[in-house]
Amino acid sequence: MEGAHYNWNKALGLDPNNLDTKISLAVVQLKRGQITSAQNALQQVLKVDPQNPQALTHLGTVAYVKKDFPGAISSYQNALQLVQSGGGDAETRSKNKALLADIYGGLGMSLWQLGNTQEATKYFSAACGMSPSVACHEKMGKIYYEIGQWDNAISELVQVLQTNKENTELYGVIGMAFTKKGEIENAISAFQEGLRYAKDQKKISRLHSNSGHLYLQMQRAEPAVSEFMAAITSDWSNQDAHLGLALAYLSKGEPAQARSSLVNLLGMNPQNQQARDLLGQVETMLNELQNQQVSVSFS
Repeated sequence: MEGAHYNWNKALGLDPNNLDTKISLAVVQLKRGQITSAQNALQQVLKVDPQNPQALTHLGTVAYVKKDFPGAISSYQNALQLVQSGGGDAETRSKNKALLADIYGGLGMSLWQLGNTQEATKYFSAACGMSPSVACHEKMGKIYYEIGQWDNAISELVQVLQTNKENTELYGVIGMAFTKKGEIENAISAFQEGLRYAKDQKKISRLHSNSGHLYLQMQRAEPAVSEFMAAITSDWSNQDAHLGLALAYLSKGEPAQARSSLVNLLGMNPQNQQARDLLGQVETMLNELQNQQVSVSFS
């Protein structure tokens, strides 16, 4: 990055009026976090050439970085109109067309930040169409998940995993999408497949915990206990797994074991209201069982 910055600065010194060089320098400055310098350079270009789509596109990026999302949208839309008009010679048109993926992506990100998820999704999809990459499919998959399009999310992320099987985060997202669809067995399969590639102990713990909750949902307490115990073994601090284990033990009719899990959880987080409420119920249950035993022994 230092080398590129030096070279473009040197080139601009040799030809101060070269707009392409100014834009290239501005792009490097953006990547270096020199936002104000990049903005000034791009505005200088637009004073000379107000209809320069490259300058407008990168100025949109400047606005996005500064969290001026309406300003970013305005710049990107102006650039898009110019590119779509098809003006200039063949070389210019080809250069401008190459900007489309950046423009669509920038519009998508800006609209997303403003909460316009449906419109943002259209632009993200267009960006992927212009530049279909693994990263783009991953982004689209996560976006589809966010807006509740479960089938599209699964389809996009499965494509990513064909190239990068070790992206364990995506198995979790796919599993959750199947869960939202009510396809519990497929969800568990996704979580278990993720465990084949997961190396980070916290991620391993979350995958086990997710499976445990689904087994609970299926009223299969035994495998639920196994999954939650595996989650806790991988990451003792996984509070969700301790709570899940307590619920699984209750499903098995083992309140004493459930109490032990809840005590462990409250030892980490005494303010966990759900655990405190559940522990109160378990204590009542244990007292009733003890009273029944005393009553039987004296009868």
